[in-house]
Amino acid sequence: MEQLHVHDVITGARLFQVHPSSGSWRTRINGRDESSFTFQLRDAENPMPRDLVRDLFRANARMLVLSDGGHVKCATVNLTPVYERESGTVTVRGRGIRMFAKQRMTFGVANYAQGDLPIVGRSYSGAVRAIVQRMMQWGGIWPLPIDLPADGSGSYSNDVKRWDFYLIDDLLGQVEAEGVEVYFRPYLDAAGSVRFQTRVASQITIGSALHLPVSVEESRVTGLSVTEDGSMQLTGAFAIGEGTEADTVTGFAWAMAGEYSPVRDAAVQLKQVADVGALSRAALAELTERRNTIKEWSFKLAMDGLPVDAATPGSLLDLDVRGDEWISDGIYRQRVLSNGGVFGSFEESPEVQLYVP
Repeated sequence: MEQLHVHDVITGARLFQVHPSSGSWRTRINGRDESSFTFQLRDAENPMPRDLVRDLFRANARMLVLSDGGHVKCATVNLTPVYERESGTVTVRGRGIRMFAKQRMTFGVANYAQGDLPIVGRSYSGAVRAIVQRMMQWGGIWPLPIDLPADGSGSYSNDVKRWDFYLIDDLLGQVEAEGVEVYFRPYLDAAGSVRFQTRVASQITIGSALHLPVSVEESRVTGLSVTEDGSMQLTGAFAIGEGTEADTVTGFAWAMAGEYSPVRDAAVQLKQVADVGALSRAALAELTERRNTIKEWSFKLAMDGLPVDAATPGSLLDLDVRGDEWISDGIYRQRVLSNGGVFGSFEESPEVQLYVP
């Protein structure tokens, strides 16, 4: 059964259970989660004193965590409480924990001299560890309930200087530009506090594949829609790095097998990168992601009787299609990129793409 609790943003500690009259949520593997929950302040069955309500829904200081059987479906930071006096309701809109990476640099505003962040010879996980650690490294109001990923040596280097004024999210994006995913996956610890496990991989997967017959009567899968989007397809990618005019460092990728298309090229701006190998890897990652048309499947999934985490981002779903007018017969292994739903509903709405290991 779904439950919604208010948690403290800095510690992740559970504070209070709340009962929305309505709500919706969506969680994504890239951390751009969002939610909206409406509360009736004149609810006689679940009364909340005014001071408590104001404290629980404070912007940036509180999180709303939706869970079911200990599994966290969505955890978002309260961002925009909106009170409507006529209806006696407050609607709280939230965003994922990664939003803080867009508002933190490699230094606090009072310690600019400490803003250099040399990342040398690290794995992608090790690089993300250094970046996220810097985001939270000071005390007071800096910490967040985020678990650091494993450290390790590797080929990734980025000698970040304070005068580049990069946001933490910029640095995470530079790692992701090399074909890596970073996912802050929420979970509840033994004390009921919410924390975020930092997952780093080329393709984040969770658990084993779940078989879902689509063409049978009373299928769990309804409202299936398949979109093939060719607007982003490429045949070549060019990466533009550090320097100006003739001294500009560049990298490229092309001649990759894929679906037929006339020439479609794109440039990727990475002006902080001076290494040709890193630029070529970034170009290859861009081309790999966009070489073919993007085939997105969306549908509603009846969750009653399924594991509560069956459609969490990173999960694998085997959609078994037979006798369809558009889709060829077969089992299509899809990876969940995002999932969402309506509070109190047994249906969820995953968005998936074909999984190619």
